[in-house]
Amino acid sequence: MNRSPLAMLSALLCVLLSGCAAEPVSGDALIVHVNVIDTFHGTVLPDQSVLIKGDRILAIGQRAEDYTAPLVIDGRDKFLIPGLWDMHTHNFWDKHFSSYYIGNGILGVRNMYTPMDLITPLNDSITAGLLPGPHYVAAGRVVEGPNPSFPDWLVLDSKEDIGPILDTLQQEGSDFIKVYNKIPRDLYFVLAKEAAKRNLTIQGHVPMEVTALEASDAGQKSFEHLLGIPDLCTRDSLFTEDFGNDWFKAVMLTDDLATLAIDSAYAAGNFSVLKKNNTHVVPTLTE
Repeated sequence: MNRSPLAMLSALLCVLLSGCAAEPVSGDALIVHVNVIDTFHGTVLPDQSVLIKGDRILAIGQRAEDYTAPLVIDGRDKFLIPGLWDMHTHNFWDKHFSSYYIGNGILGVRNMYTPMDLITPLNDSITAGLLPGPHYVAAGRVVEGPNPSFPDWLVLDSKEDIGPILDTLQQEGSDFIKVYNKIPRDLYFVLAKEAAKRNLTIQGHVPMEVTALEASDAGQKSFEHLLGIPDLCTRDSLFTEDFGNDWFKAVMLTDDLATLAIDSAYAAGNFSVLKKNNTHVVPTLTE
């Protein structure tokens, strides 16, 4: 049956009106009248309603009546921020601090050295809802060159070591590979290539025999403690002549870092390489 344009317009209007009167969206918890910190734009969204369902934010809006939940939290005069991450920890051996993390708004933890047989059960318990805690991303054991600092670290001293090292880390459930100071230069680049073949990322220290730009170009996804970064900011030869690439010694044994001639253009060019390669810097100003 053919309908007149007027009838079709009336039907469309009814649909639109019914949409305006739709039932409130349902969730598990609703925070009302809260000031939301928009970290992307650097602004504050006042008097918002935030609907949560499970472990996801379902909706954000100004009209509380658009949402419903059995748990309603009054956020008046308070601020809501995204969940925080602690990006460099070594805090789990005979005890963990999961509830403290949650209490301080930290929902993710990047653990840079703890055996995976301790991390994995903890993560599983948190995921199953058996105890409150953040999501842990962990390196497991550290990959180091000869004479490592700890006996359980994996020693990289020849190309023949690389396959077994990667096998071990994958079998133990490591989320990424943490590299350390004394890995030989030639072996570092082979390790990076072999890790990429297995879809594993290299993170951690910049080895002493490798520059920060070389590590970034090789695919290393994070530099810890600003290692290698000072040398990207100056053409001064202090580091390379006096300390090689031993950033720890340069920082700890040198008392004239403030006298370095910072070259802003040189630094900007170097940092553009890190940005292009999606290399992140974790400063760890305190631990």
